[in-house]
Amino acid sequence: MALIQATAMEMERLRQFVSLLANALRGQGFTPQSIKQIERSVRSKNPALTKKKEATEWKWKQKLEQQQKQTNNKTSSSSSSSSRPPSNTNTNNNKPSPSLLTDNNNNNSNAAKRPLSLKDNNNSKPSPSLLTDNNNNNGNAAKRPLSLKERMNALHEAKEQSTTSEKVEALKSARGLDEVKVTTTSKSNIASLFAEKIEKQKKSSSAASMTSSKGKILKEALTNPEPEKAAEVVESLGLFVAMEKTPDFKKKNGGDDDTKEEEEAPLEVLNMNNNVMMKKMSEKEKENMENLICDSLIKNSELKQVQMCNADINDDFLIKILDKLAANEQQHSINELWLESNPIGDKGMSALAKFIANDAKVSIIKLYSNKKTISTPILNELIEALEKNTTIVKFVFDGFRFQHQKDKKEKWLRRNAEIARKKRNEERKKLQAQQ
Repeated sequence: MALIQATAMEMERLRQFVSLLANALRGQGFTPQSIKQIERSVRSKNPALTKKKEATEWKWKQKLEQQQKQTNNKTSSSSSSSSRPPSNTNTNNNKPSPSLLTDNNNNNSNAAKRPLSLKDNNNSKPSPSLLTDNNNNNGNAAKRPLSLKERMNALHEAKEQSTTSEKVEALKSARGLDEVKVTTTSKSNIASLFAEKIEKQKKSSSAASMTSSKGKILKEALTNPEPEKAAEVVESLGLFVAMEKTPDFKKKNGGDDDTKEEEEAPLEVLNMNNNVMMKKMSEKEKENMENLICDSLIKNSELKQVQMCNADINDDFLIKILDKLAANEQQHSINELWLESNPIGDKGMSALAKFIANDAKVSIIKLYSNKKTISTPILNELIEALEKNTTIVKFVFDGFRFQHQKDKKEKWLRRNAEIARKKRNEERKKLQAQQ
Protein backbone atom coordinates (compact mmCIF):
# COMPACT_ATOMS: atom_id res chain seq x y z
CA MET A 1 0.00 0.00 0.00
CA ALA A 2 2.84 2.37 0.73
CA LEU A 3 4.20 1.76 -2.77
CA ILE A 4 0.77 2.42 -4.31
CA GLN A 5 0.40 5.65 -2.34
CA ALA A 6 3.87 6.79 -3.36
CA THR A 7 3.12 6.01 -7.00
CA ALA A 8 -0.19 7.90 -6.82
CA MET A 9 1.51 10.91 -5.25
CA GLU A 10 4.17 10.89 -7.94
CA MET A 11 1.54 10.73 -10.69
CA GLU A 12 -0.39 13.61 -9.10
CA ARG A 13 2.78 15.66 -8.86
CA LEU A 14 3.54 15.04 -12.54
CA ARG A 15 -0.03 15.89 -13.49
CA GLN A 16 0.21 19.22 -11.66
CA PHE A 17 3.54 19.95 -13.31
CA VAL A 18 2.12 19.20 -16.78
CA SER A 19 -0.88 21.46 -16.14
CA LEU A 20 1.37 24.30 -14.94
CA LEU A 21 3.61 23.90 -17.97
CA ALA A 22 0.58 23.94 -20.28
CA ASN A 23 -0.72 27.14 -18.66
CA ALA A 24 2.71 28.75 -19.00
CA LEU A 25 2.86 27.82 -22.69
CA ARG A 26 -0.61 29.23 -23.33
CA GLY A 27 0.32 32.40 -21.44
CA GLN A 28 3.32 32.85 -23.74
CA GLY A 29 1.02 32.62 -26.78
CA PHE A 30 1.96 29.10 -27.90
CA THR A 31 -0.52 27.05 -29.91
CA PRO A 32 -0.70 23.22 -29.98
CA GLN A 33 1.16 23.30 -33.30
CA SER A 34 4.05 25.27 -31.80
CA ILE A 35 4.22 22.88 -28.82
CA LYS A 36 4.48 19.95 -31.20
CA GLN A 37 7.25 21.80 -33.02
CA ILE A 38 9.15 22.19 -29.72
CA GLU A 39 8.73 18.46 -29.06
CA ARG A 40 10.14 17.64 -32.50
CA SER A 41 13.14 19.92 -31.93
CA VAL A 42 13.85 18.28 -28.54
CA ARG A 43 13.61 14.82 -30.08
CA SER A 44 15.98 15.79 -32.89
CA LYS A 45 18.56 17.06 -30.39
CA ASN A 46 18.32 13.89 -28.21
CA PRO A 47 18.80 10.69 -30.27
CA ALA A 48 17.60 8.52 -27.38
CA LEU A 49 14.12 10.06 -27.63
CA THR A 50 13.74 9.29 -31.32
CA LYS A 51 13.38 5.54 -30.71
CA LYS A 52 9.91 4.13 -31.03
CA LYS A 53 8.11 3.34 -27.81
CA GLU A 54 5.81 0.48 -27.10
CA ALA A 55 2.75 2.59 -26.35
CA THR A 56 -0.06 0.28 -27.45
CA GLU A 57 -2.39 -1.25 -24.92
CA TRP A 58 -2.24 -4.83 -26.16
CA LYS A 59 1.53 -5.03 -25.66
CA TRP A 60 1.14 -3.84 -22.10
CA LYS A 61 -1.50 -6.52 -21.41
CA GLN A 62 0.77 -9.19 -22.88
CA LYS A 63 3.58 -8.11 -20.58
CA LEU A 64 1.28 -8.25 -17.56
CA GLU A 65 0.19 -11.79 -18.45
CA GLN A 66 3.80 -12.97 -18.67
CA GLN A 67 4.61 -11.45 -15.29
CA GLN A 68 1.53 -13.08 -13.75
CA LYS A 69 2.53 -16.52 -15.06
CA GLN A 70 6.02 -16.17 -13.57
CA THR A 71 4.65 -15.20 -10.17
CA ASN A 72 2.15 -18.10 -10.22
CA ASN A 73 4.91 -20.60 -11.01
CA LYS A 74 7.07 -19.31 -8.17
CA THR A 75 4.25 -19.35 -5.64
CA SER A 76 3.20 -22.89 -6.61
CA SER A 77 6.78 -24.20 -6.27
CA SER A 78 7.21 -22.56 -2.89
CA SER A 79 3.87 -23.92 -1.58
CA SER A 80 4.73 -27.50 -2.58
CA SER A 81 8.10 -27.44 -0.76
CA SER A 82 6.74 -25.97 2.46
CA SER A 83 3.52 -26.16 4.38
CA ARG A 84 2.73 -22.47 4.12
CA PRO A 85 -0.84 -21.34 3.41
CA PRO A 86 -1.65 -20.56 -0.20
CA SER A 87 -0.77 -17.14 -1.47
CA ASN A 88 -3.24 -14.44 -2.46
CA THR A 89 -2.54 -15.08 -6.12
CA ASN A 90 -4.01 -18.60 -5.92
CA THR A 91 -7.06 -17.70 -3.83
CA ASN A 92 -7.97 -14.40 -5.47
CA ASN A 93 -7.18 -14.69 -9.13
CA ASN A 94 -9.83 -12.13 -10.03
CA LYS A 95 -7.98 -9.38 -8.09
CA PRO A 96 -4.75 -7.82 -9.30
CA SER A 97 -1.70 -9.35 -7.62
CA PRO A 98 0.68 -7.06 -5.74
CA SER A 99 3.48 -8.72 -7.64
CA LEU A 100 2.28 -6.91 -10.74
CA LEU A 101 3.74 -3.76 -9.23
CA THR A 102 7.23 -5.28 -9.35
CA ASP A 103 9.47 -6.09 -12.30
CA ASN A 104 11.54 -9.30 -12.05
CA ASN A 105 13.92 -9.07 -14.90
CA ASN A 106 16.27 -11.66 -13.32
CA ASN A 107 15.39 -15.34 -12.98
CA ASN A 108 16.92 -15.51 -9.51
CA SER A 109 14.10 -15.58 -6.97
CA ASN A 110 16.32 -14.07 -4.31
CA ALA A 111 17.06 -10.93 -6.41
CA ALA A 112 15.72 -7.65 -5.13
CA LYS A 113 12.48 -6.61 -6.69
CA ARG A 114 12.37 -3.14 -8.19
CA PRO A 115 9.10 -1.10 -8.29
CA LEU A 116 7.70 -0.51 -11.73
CA SER A 117 8.36 3.01 -13.02
CA LEU A 118 5.75 5.34 -14.46
CA LYS A 119 7.23 4.63 -17.86
CA ASP A 120 6.29 0.95 -17.50
CA ASN A 121 2.87 1.60 -15.94
CA ASN A 122 1.69 4.31 -18.32
CA ASN A 123 2.91 3.41 -21.77
CA SER A 124 -0.46 4.38 -23.23
CA LYS A 125 0.03 7.99 -21.98
CA PRO A 126 2.62 10.57 -23.05
CA SER A 127 5.92 9.69 -21.41
CA PRO A 128 7.43 12.20 -18.96
CA SER A 129 10.81 11.39 -20.50
CA LEU A 130 10.21 14.31 -22.86
CA LEU A 131 10.99 16.54 -19.91
CA THR A 132 14.43 14.96 -19.36
CA ASP A 133 17.72 15.53 -21.09
CA ASN A 134 19.62 12.41 -22.23
CA ASN A 135 23.04 13.62 -23.16
CA ASN A 136 24.53 10.09 -23.12
CA ASN A 137 23.55 7.46 -25.68
CA ASN A 138 23.90 4.72 -23.06
CA GLY A 139 20.46 3.56 -22.02
CA ASN A 140 21.61 2.77 -18.48
CA ALA A 141 22.76 6.37 -17.90
CA ALA A 142 20.79 8.44 -15.41
CA LYS A 143 18.28 10.82 -16.88
CA ARG A 144 18.61 14.40 -15.73
CA PRO A 145 15.36 16.46 -15.72
CA LEU A 146 15.49 19.81 -17.50
CA SER A 147 15.65 22.82 -15.25
CA LEU A 148 13.18 25.68 -15.38
CA LYS A 149 15.78 28.00 -16.93
CA GLU A 150 16.49 25.52 -19.73
CA ARG A 151 12.78 25.10 -20.43
CA MET A 152 12.23 28.88 -20.60
CA ASN A 153 15.23 29.30 -22.92
CA ALA A 154 13.80 26.67 -25.24
CA LEU A 155 10.43 28.42 -25.21
CA HIS A 156 11.96 31.82 -26.00
CA GLU A 157 14.03 30.41 -28.85
CA ALA A 158 11.02 28.70 -30.39
CA LYS A 159 8.89 31.81 -29.96
CA GLU A 160 11.46 34.10 -31.60
CA GLN A 161 11.90 31.75 -34.51
CA SER A 162 8.17 31.20 -35.09
CA THR A 163 6.48 34.55 -34.46
CA THR A 164 8.79 36.89 -36.35
CA SER A 165 9.22 34.71 -39.41
CA GLU A 166 5.54 33.80 -39.61
CA LYS A 167 4.39 37.44 -39.41
CA VAL A 168 6.82 38.61 -42.07
CA GLU A 169 5.92 35.78 -44.40
CA ALA A 170 2.20 36.38 -43.89
CA LEU A 171 2.56 40.07 -44.72
CA LYS A 172 4.63 39.35 -47.79
CA SER A 173 2.19 36.75 -49.07
CA ALA A 174 -0.81 39.01 -48.39
CA ARG A 175 0.71 41.92 -50.29
CA GLY A 176 2.39 39.83 -52.95
CA LEU A 177 5.86 41.13 -52.15
CA ASP A 178 9.00 39.08 -52.03
CA GLU A 179 11.06 41.91 -50.59
CA VAL A 180 10.75 45.63 -49.89
CA LYS A 181 12.52 47.76 -52.46
CA VAL A 182 13.31 51.48 -52.02
CA THR A 183 14.52 53.11 -55.20
CA THR A 184 16.73 56.14 -55.41
CA THR A 185 13.89 58.22 -56.88
CA SER A 186 11.62 57.48 -53.93
CA LYS A 187 14.42 58.40 -51.53
CA SER A 188 14.98 61.72 -53.28
CA ASN A 189 11.23 62.42 -53.27
CA ILE A 190 11.00 61.75 -49.55
CA ALA A 191 14.02 63.95 -48.86
CA SER A 192 12.55 66.79 -50.91
CA LEU A 193 9.26 66.54 -49.02
CA PHE A 194 11.02 66.82 -45.68
CA ALA A 195 13.12 69.74 -46.89
CA GLU A 196 10.08 71.64 -48.16
CA LYS A 197 8.19 71.00 -44.92
CA ILE A 198 11.08 72.27 -42.81
CA GLU A 199 11.44 75.41 -44.93
CA LYS A 200 7.74 76.17 -44.69
CA GLN A 201 7.79 75.74 -40.92
CA LYS A 202 10.76 78.09 -40.63
CA LYS A 203 9.07 80.69 -42.80
CA SER A 204 5.77 80.47 -40.93
CA SER A 205 7.46 80.66 -37.52
CA SER A 206 9.53 83.65 -38.57
CA ALA A 207 6.49 85.32 -40.09
CA ALA A 208 4.28 84.64 -37.09
CA SER A 209 6.84 85.80 -34.56
CA MET A 210 6.30 89.36 -33.43
CA THR A 211 9.59 91.18 -34.07
CA SER A 212 10.29 94.78 -33.16
CA SER A 213 9.73 95.98 -36.73
CA LYS A 214 6.39 94.19 -36.94
CA GLY A 215 5.44 95.62 -33.56
CA LYS A 216 6.07 99.15 -34.81
CA ILE A 217 4.05 98.56 -37.96
CA LEU A 218 1.15 97.13 -35.99
CA LYS A 219 1.24 99.94 -33.44
CA GLU A 220 1.12 102.61 -36.14
CA ALA A 221 -1.68 100.78 -37.96
CA LEU A 222 -3.77 100.49 -34.81
CA THR A 223 -3.31 104.12 -33.78
CA ASN A 224 -4.15 105.46 -37.25
CA PRO A 225 -6.10 102.73 -39.12
CA GLU A 226 -6.25 103.21 -42.88
CA PRO A 227 -8.57 100.83 -44.79
CA GLU A 228 -6.55 101.21 -48.01
CA LYS A 229 -3.39 99.84 -46.36
CA ALA A 230 -5.13 97.04 -44.48
CA ALA A 231 -3.91 94.30 -46.84
CA GLU A 232 -0.31 95.57 -46.64
CA VAL A 233 -0.40 95.62 -42.83
CA VAL A 234 -1.81 92.10 -42.58
CA GLU A 235 0.72 90.84 -45.12
CA SER A 236 3.57 92.45 -43.22
CA LEU A 237 2.40 90.63 -40.09
CA GLY A 238 2.79 87.34 -41.97
CA LEU A 239 -0.89 86.39 -41.86
CA PHE A 240 -1.24 86.02 -45.64
CA VAL A 241 0.35 82.74 -46.80
CA ALA A 242 0.33 80.62 -49.93
CA MET A 243 -2.00 77.66 -50.16
CA GLU A 244 -0.37 74.28 -49.69
CA LYS A 245 -0.40 72.10 -52.79
CA THR A 246 0.20 68.41 -53.19
CA PRO A 247 3.69 67.71 -54.58
CA ASP A 248 3.92 66.52 -58.19
CA PHE A 249 6.83 64.09 -58.51
CA LYS A 250 6.28 63.64 -62.21
CA LYS A 251 7.91 66.99 -62.88
CA LYS A 252 11.66 67.10 -63.36
CA ASN A 253 13.68 68.16 -60.36
CA GLY A 254 16.35 70.79 -60.27
CA GLY A 255 14.83 73.41 -62.57
CA ASP A 256 14.76 77.17 -62.12
CA ASP A 257 11.13 77.29 -63.22
CA ASP A 258 10.02 75.43 -60.09
CA THR A 259 11.77 77.87 -57.77
CA LYS A 260 10.24 80.83 -59.62
CA GLU A 261 6.78 79.30 -59.31
CA GLU A 262 7.27 78.79 -55.59
CA GLU A 263 8.51 82.33 -55.08
CA GLU A 264 5.63 83.79 -57.09
CA ALA A 265 2.93 81.66 -55.43
CA PRO A 266 -0.13 83.82 -54.69
CA LEU A 267 -1.06 84.54 -51.08
CA GLU A 268 -4.47 82.87 -51.13
CA VAL A 269 -4.86 82.05 -47.41
CA LEU A 270 -5.43 84.19 -44.34
CA ASN A 271 -3.94 82.00 -41.60
CA MET A 272 -4.96 83.02 -38.09
CA ASN A 273 -5.18 79.54 -36.62
CA ASN A 274 -4.37 79.44 -32.89
CA ASN A 275 -3.54 83.14 -32.98
CA VAL A 276 -3.69 84.85 -29.57
CA MET A 277 -2.51 88.23 -30.74
CA MET A 278 -5.79 90.04 -30.11
CA LYS A 279 -6.19 88.65 -26.60
CA LYS A 280 -3.35 90.89 -25.39
CA MET A 281 -4.82 94.07 -26.89
CA SER A 282 -7.03 96.65 -25.30
CA GLU A 283 -10.64 97.02 -26.39
CA LYS A 284 -9.88 99.92 -28.74
CA GLU A 285 -6.86 98.18 -30.27
CA LYS A 286 -8.85 94.99 -30.67
CA GLU A 287 -11.64 96.82 -32.47
CA ASN A 288 -9.18 98.51 -34.84
CA MET A 289 -7.48 95.16 -35.50
CA GLU A 290 -10.81 93.57 -36.36
CA ASN A 291 -11.54 96.37 -38.82
CA LEU A 292 -8.11 95.93 -40.43
CA ILE A 293 -8.68 92.22 -40.91
CA CYS A 294 -12.15 92.76 -42.38
CA ASP A 295 -10.82 95.38 -44.82
CA SER A 296 -7.93 93.10 -45.82
CA LEU A 297 -10.42 90.42 -46.87
CA ILE A 298 -11.68 92.74 -49.56
CA LYS A 299 -8.43 94.42 -50.56
CA ASN A 300 -6.59 91.16 -51.25
CA SER A 301 -8.17 90.04 -54.52
CA GLU A 302 -6.24 86.74 -54.50
CA LEU A 303 -7.59 85.63 -51.12
CA LYS A 304 -9.66 82.41 -51.35
CA GLN A 305 -9.46 80.78 -47.93
CA VAL A 306 -9.95 82.27 -44.45
CA GLN A 307 -8.59 80.12 -41.60
CA MET A 308 -9.54 81.38 -38.13
CA CYS A 309 -9.62 78.15 -36.10
CA ASN A 310 -9.25 78.62 -32.35
CA ALA A 311 -8.66 82.35 -32.80
CA ASP A 312 -11.22 83.56 -30.23
CA ILE A 313 -13.74 84.69 -32.85
CA ASN A 314 -16.82 85.88 -30.97
CA ASP A 315 -20.24 86.89 -32.26
CA ASP A 316 -19.38 90.56 -32.87
CA PHE A 317 -16.22 89.77 -34.86
CA LEU A 318 -18.05 87.18 -36.96
CA ILE A 319 -20.85 89.63 -37.72
CA LYS A 320 -18.28 92.19 -38.92
CA ILE A 321 -16.67 89.64 -41.24
CA LEU A 322 -20.00 88.48 -42.67
CA ASP A 323 -21.30 92.02 -43.19
CA LYS A 324 -18.09 93.00 -44.99
CA LEU A 325 -18.28 89.97 -47.30
CA ALA A 326 -21.99 90.46 -48.00
CA ALA A 327 -21.55 94.17 -48.79
CA ASN A 328 -18.62 93.48 -51.17
CA GLU A 329 -19.67 90.22 -52.77
CA GLN A 330 -18.47 91.21 -56.23
CA GLN A 331 -15.05 92.39 -55.02
CA HIS A 332 -13.82 89.44 -52.96
CA SER A 333 -13.00 85.90 -54.12
CA ILE A 334 -13.30 84.03 -50.82
CA ASN A 335 -14.97 80.63 -51.09
CA GLU A 336 -13.88 78.92 -47.83
CA LEU A 337 -14.49 79.94 -44.20
CA TRP A 338 -12.76 77.89 -41.49
CA LEU A 339 -14.18 78.94 -38.10
CA GLU A 340 -13.63 75.84 -35.97
CA SER A 341 -13.17 75.83 -32.17
CA ASN A 342 -14.45 79.37 -31.58
CA PRO A 343 -16.97 80.70 -28.99
CA ILE A 344 -19.76 81.53 -31.46
CA GLY A 345 -23.23 81.78 -29.93
CA ASP A 346 -26.80 82.22 -31.14
CA LYS A 347 -26.21 85.80 -32.26
CA GLY A 348 -23.31 84.89 -34.54
CA MET A 349 -25.06 81.76 -35.90
CA SER A 350 -28.17 83.76 -36.72
CA ALA A 351 -26.05 86.23 -38.70
CA LEU A 352 -24.35 83.30 -40.44
CA ALA A 353 -27.74 81.87 -41.42
CA LYS A 354 -28.74 85.17 -43.05
CA PHE A 355 -25.40 85.31 -44.87
CA ILE A 356 -25.76 81.73 -46.17
CA ALA A 357 -29.29 82.37 -47.46
CA ASN A 358 -28.16 85.29 -49.65
CA ASP A 359 -24.55 84.37 -50.58
CA ALA A 360 -23.53 82.83 -53.89
CA LYS A 361 -19.73 82.54 -53.56
CA VAL A 362 -18.77 80.62 -50.43
CA SER A 363 -18.78 76.86 -50.98
CA ILE A 364 -17.15 75.51 -47.79
CA ILE A 365 -17.90 76.44 -44.17
CA LYS A 366 -16.31 74.65 -41.21
CA LEU A 367 -17.72 75.11 -37.70
CA TYR A 368 -16.57 71.89 -36.09
CA SER A 369 -16.15 71.78 -32.28
CA ASN A 370 -17.93 75.05 -31.59
CA LYS A 371 -17.41 76.09 -27.97
CA LYS A 372 -21.01 77.22 -27.37
CA THR A 373 -24.29 75.34 -27.58
CA ILE A 374 -26.73 76.65 -30.19
CA SER A 375 -30.45 76.71 -29.49
CA THR A 376 -32.92 74.74 -31.59
CA PRO A 377 -34.61 77.76 -33.30
CA ILE A 378 -31.21 78.99 -34.54
CA LEU A 379 -30.39 75.51 -35.81
CA ASN A 380 -33.66 75.51 -37.75
CA GLU A 381 -32.64 78.86 -39.26
CA LEU A 382 -29.40 77.31 -40.45
CA ILE A 383 -31.30 74.44 -42.10
CA GLU A 384 -33.63 76.86 -43.85
CA ALA A 385 -30.68 78.94 -45.02
CA LEU A 386 -28.99 75.86 -46.47
CA GLU A 387 -32.20 75.09 -48.36
CA LYS A 388 -32.07 78.51 -50.01
CA ASN A 389 -28.35 78.35 -50.78
CA THR A 390 -27.10 76.65 -53.96
CA THR A 391 -23.29 76.95 -53.66
CA ILE A 392 -22.33 75.39 -50.31
CA VAL A 393 -21.19 71.79 -50.86
CA LYS A 394 -19.48 71.24 -47.47
CA PHE A 395 -20.91 72.42 -44.14
CA VAL A 396 -19.03 70.91 -41.18
CA PHE A 397 -20.98 71.46 -37.97
CA ASP A 398 -21.59 68.98 -35.11
CA GLY A 399 -24.18 71.08 -33.26
CA PHE A 400 -27.28 69.55 -34.85
CA ARG A 401 -28.97 67.47 -32.16
CA PHE A 402 -31.92 65.99 -34.06
CA GLN A 403 -31.71 63.44 -36.83
CA HIS A 404 -34.15 65.23 -39.13
CA GLN A 405 -31.88 68.30 -39.04
CA LYS A 406 -28.87 66.21 -40.04
CA ASP A 407 -30.85 64.51 -42.81
CA LYS A 408 -32.00 67.83 -44.26
CA LYS A 409 -28.47 69.22 -44.16
CA GLU A 410 -27.13 66.24 -46.11
CA LYS A 411 -29.99 66.50 -48.57
CA TRP A 412 -29.28 70.14 -49.45
CA LEU A 413 -25.52 69.53 -49.63
CA ARG A 414 -26.03 66.67 -52.11
CA ARG A 415 -28.26 68.89 -54.20
CA ASN A 416 -25.65 71.66 -54.28
CA ALA A 417 -22.90 69.15 -55.18
CA GLU A 418 -24.98 68.02 -58.17
CA ILE A 419 -25.47 71.64 -59.25
CA ALA A 420 -21.71 72.25 -59.02
CA ARG A 421 -21.01 69.13 -61.08
CA LYS A 422 -23.35 70.27 -63.85
CA LYS A 423 -21.68 73.70 -63.91
CA ARG A 424 -18.25 72.12 -64.29
CA ASN A 425 -19.50 69.99 -67.16
CA GLU A 426 -20.93 73.04 -68.93
CA GLU A 427 -17.68 74.96 -68.52
CA ARG A 428 -15.70 71.99 -69.84
CA LYS A 429 -17.93 71.78 -72.92
CA LYS A 430 -17.51 75.49 -73.59
CA LEU A 431 -13.74 75.20 -73.41
CA GLN A 432 -13.78 72.24 -75.80
CA ALA A 433 -15.99 74.15 -78.22
CA GLN A 434 -13.65 77.16 -78.19
CA GLN A 435 -10.63 74.99 -78.93
